[in-house]
Formats: sequence, structure tokens, C-alpha cells
Amino acid sequence: MNMKSLQSTLKFWQEIVFIIGLGILVFGMTMNAAVSFQQVFNIVFYCIFVSLLICLIGQFFWKNFVLALWLAVQLGFGSVWMILAALSDLAKMTPADDGYLYTVFGLFLFMGLTATAITMPFKYLKSDKEQKSPKIIGQMLSSLFFVLCFISCDRPACKNTNPIFDDYKPVSREYKLELIKQLSIVDQSKLRYWLKDYTEIENEVQLHFYVQSKELCAVLILNVEQWNKLERIKETKGRGRFNAEFTKVQFDIEQDSLNPKFLYRDFSRIID
Repeated sequence: MNMKSLQSTLKFWQEIVFIIGLGILVFGMTMNAAVSFQQVFNIVFYCIFVSLLICLIGQFFWKNFVLALWLAVQLGFGSVWMILAALSDLAKMTPADDGYLYTVFGLFLFMGLTATAITMPFKYLKSDKEQKSPKIIGQMLSSLFFVLCFISCDRPACKNTNPIFDDYKPVSREYKLELIKQLSIVDQSKLRYWLKDYTEIENEVQLHFYVQSKELCAVLILNVEQWNKLERIKETKGRGRFNAEFTKVQFDIEQDSLNPKFLYRDFSRIID
């Protein structure tokens, strides 16, 4: 690629990165199409992502200010939505909580992306002679958006230091008794939960959760006898929600000496 072609490409650096990022999101949604298309909400978001992707690609040829403005509004609105979500989460967290710094990083990232979306259309108001390659800060912010597409749904790294959790499986009596012990020690308000698996064994439905905090790294198996707020999970058997975070999970402990159980009661909301 010669220097002229490189400079021409750099003019569309933001569009390229947004194309890659949205492409990854569309690909992920397509992989779960059987689940996603069952809800009108998911269909709307899928159509928005696909239309944004098509228009971003078309912008290479059209170089149209009105289209750039429309794209900027869409991308800017999405960034503002994420800013509000981050502020909502921060209001419920303290600096000592797991994920606090990650949420702060996301807040500043999407503030930068909002600013980038606001300024993006202005380059199409200039003549070709006046157009410059995007500023370094714009390239960095767009690159961070691309990276975020990979990490946004990841749960924090977790390293277990309890030998019992290493030696026994989560379904075992020994594992459950140790988990009950640890749950009585740690601050349960700091615990975070991510859906790991959905199983049905002898007419018993169980939801497997990663449960984590600074003091705990384990797997919690909840027996589901009432489906309060879990109707959709029941219909899809968890598909489309694996690795999603469930906040403020509540459960009861049935301390049977032979087979202890954790009985699901409620949760607050799901963070995809």
C-alpha cells in the first residue's frame, strides 16, 4: 500500500474500527439467532446493528454529510446509554468492589466515544483539500472501542485458593458444605454472579453460577423450584445468557447433612 492509499484509509479510520466492532457484535448475535429472534427487543437491536454496519461500509463510497450525521447520532446515543449504565453501576459500588476500576474505565471510554461521535460528521463538511487524517486521540478512542467489543462481557479473572474447591466438584457434598461455610464468612453484598450452565437432572433444574469476590472464587449450583424473573431462562434453557452477570442473587440454604441444597429465590437484573 503506497503512502497516498494509506492516507486515504486513515481518513476513514474511525469508520473502519466501528465496522469491525459492529461486525463482531452482529456475528455474535447471529450465532444466537434462534434465541435472539424470539424477542422483539433483540430483533430491533439486530436490525440497528446491521443497518449501521451497511451504512458505515457505504460511507466509503458516498462520503455524505447527512449519512455521517445519522451514524454519529446512532453511535453517540449508544455511547450515552453506556455512560448512564456505568453511572448507575458506580452508584451502587465502592472503590473496593471488584469491577469498580473497570466500570470507571468504561465510563471515561464511552465519554470519549460520545465526543468522537459528535465531531465525526464535521470532516465531511470540509473540502478534500482541507480534510486531514483523524487526530491521534480519535484513533486511540476508536481502537479502545474495538478492544471493548472483546472484553465487555468478560467476568474478572478469578483464582481459587481453597483446596477443597480444587479437590471436589461443585455437585459434591464436600464442595457444597465448604461453600456454605465460606458464604457465612465473606461479605455477601460484595458477591457477583455469572451464569455458567443450565442442567436438568431427574426433573430437577439447576442453574450453575460463577460466584466471585475478593475472598471467594467458586461455583454455586442453585436448584430452581420457583421461576421468579427466570421465565425466559426456562424457555431458552439459558441459551443467550451464559456468562451474563446476575446482580443481587438471593437464595436459601437447605442444610441437609447428606445433600445440601441452594434454593433460588430472586435476583435484581441481568447485565449482558
